Amino acid sequence: MNKILDSTNISDDNKKYIKSLDETKEKWSLTWRKEEFIIGIQTTSRMESLHAMVKKFIRSKNSLPELFLRIIEFSLGKNATSEGEDKIENDFMEVLSKNIFLSKLKEEYSGFAYNKCMINFVKAQGYKCIKLSRSSFQITNYDSNNDTRYIVKIEDSAFLCSCWYAKQWGIPCCHMFATFSLSPESYFPFLVIKARWLKKTGSTDEDDDNLIDFLKDRIKNSSDI
Repeated sequence: MNKILDSTNISDDNKKYIKSLDETKEKWSLTWRKEEFIIGIQTTSRMESLHAMVKKFIRSKNSLPELFLRIIEFSLGKNATSEGEDKIENDFMEVLSKNIFLSKLKEEYSGFAYNKCMINFVKAQGYKCIKLSRSSFQITNYDSNNDTRYIVKIEDSAFLCSCWYAKQWGIPCCHMFATFSLSPESYFPFLVIKARWLKKTGSTDEDDDNLIDFLKDRIKNSSDI
């Protein structure tokens, strides 16, 4: 390293770069990382695959409305899939849509909130719920290697979970749905969703489908000019 830094054949910029590599060698050098459990992975392929998914939707030339539209569609899972995968997904969604409680949510709340609830409802199948008291429940994963525990409580006629997902989104988390599964008829009223996700709130706000249609029309009209 001293010979490199003292060399007159290497530019100052290259010396600076090499010196920065030396300062971070604990993060990339196999000699320093040999004790870490990385399963032999030494590439960025996982991140690159995630970036490839995003690149299917987003381009540098996208206008702001196009970017917003594509992000919404991507977040709702409207990505390109094969014909066979589409059929399986459609059959699965059809079965879920017949669930009486999810149907109630679909009638009252926006497509975005309904899709989030549907995803959390499916995730809930991977958790088991133990009733600790009249208004307190413990949620654990069926996977024995995952010992993370969550506490769901009933406060002010609503579920409150220690994961704070519902606090941030205003949508029931998967742990609440796991609790709900103990007694759907009794616990359904406690699945509180914020009023902002209602289809009709008395304001000028529209649901996600209308927003997507509005953006598509806006983009089309802009391209026609």
